[in-house]
Amino acid sequence: MRIVTWNIAGCRTVRSAKQFDYYEGENRKYFLEHLAALQPDVVCLQETHGNRSYSLAKELAKELEMPHVFEKRCCPSHIDSQYKLCNAILSRQPFTDPRAKLLPHPSFQLYLHDKPVPPFDRYLISVQFPGFRVATLHVEPLDILGYDYSEGLGLEFGHTIDEFLVKQLEAPFVFTADLYAAHPTIPFPKFMSQFSLQDVLPAQVPTDPKGLRPDHIMCTPEWLPIHARVIPTQTDHFLCVADLQPDFQTSAFQ
Repeated sequence: MRIVTWNIAGCRTVRSAKQFDYYEGENRKYFLEHLAALQPDVVCLQETHGNRSYSLAKELAKELEMPHVFEKRCCPSHIDSQYKLCNAILSRQPFTDPRAKLLPHPSFQLYLHDKPVPPFDRYLISVQFPGFRVATLHVEPLDILGYDYSEGLGLEFGHTIDEFLVKQLEAPFVFTADLYAAHPTIPFPKFMSQFSLQDVLPAQVPTDPKGLRPDHIMCTPEWLPIHARVIPTQTDHFLCVADLQPDFQTSAFQ
């Protein structure tokens, strides 16, 4: 199975590595060309755009000939106020049991540019394939809201999400996410250890233009990672891809 994860910022390309320095308007062609070249089986997207009359995820899926789509609208977009940010899973093969679970909100005040802001609704979404689940997540962006998932209140909130994740998924699964954390074992230790998760992307390769590693593809031991890579793109998160093979010696795939 080839799985891709990408935070696409509403299909906006960027001028620079500065925060939110996007070119105006969708550049859907750019994103479609990169995705189509990979011929993925499953695509997990964060920060797609959607409202009652429009779904960017479904438009992309149509062009990619991936007819099975699960999308969940989350919080208002910071890019275009007429949309909400969404998480989405696109697939060539049918799936069942789509789930969207609202993450807990932080108990402390968040600040954007020194002004208090309400918490953002974020969802863990997942779908069931024969023998395994695929899930994707985009956590609260604490790094731009005055906190850090590696220390203090940010770390405490990370541990709250950790407890949440442990209760939501059962092995075997593949998990992709924009976690705002280069080392997920710090804010999410139980989740990582209880499921013996393998973080399959190259350990020292950044997944964004700032040289950070917020994006991850993980799998439980029932999967054998064959190859994974990060593709630099003109976007504020790079394109991440992994080829995974079921371990047919485990009961889950027998």
